[in-house]
Amino acid sequence: MPKRPCAAPGCGLLTDQGRCPAHRKQADQWRGSRHARGYTNTWAKASAQYLRSHPLCVRCLDAGLTTASQVTDHIIPHKGDDELFWNEDNWQALCKPCHDHKTAVEDGGFGRAI
Repeated sequence: MPKRPCAAPGCGLLTDQGRCPAHRKQADQWRGSRHARGYTNTWAKASAQYLRSHPLCVRCLDAGLTTASQVTDHIIPHKGDDELFWNEDNWQALCKPCHDHKTAVEDGGFGRAI
C-alpha cells in the first residue's frame, strides 16, 4: 500500500497509517487510552463471549447480507457511563466496516464532536 500524507492538518509526513507516529500519540492522549475508556481485559472477554453468541453483523443482516461480526458495539454511546457500558441490552454485534461507519456518522468520526 502506498504511503499517504498524515491526516493531521498541516502535517506533510508520509505514513502507511492514518496519522504519523507523533500525531497518533497526540490523538491517543486527547482521546484517552482504550483502558481509560473502559476497554479493559474484562471487556475483551465479555465482548468475545458476546460475539460467540452473536456471530453475524446485525446491520448486514438487516440489509440481507450474511457477514461475520467482529465488534461488540454500544448502541447508545456510553460516554464513560459504566451502567450503560456494561448493559448487554445496549450491545450489538457488527462487522468492522459497519461499526466504523456507525461511529463516523453518529459520533462525528471516532469520538470527535461534530
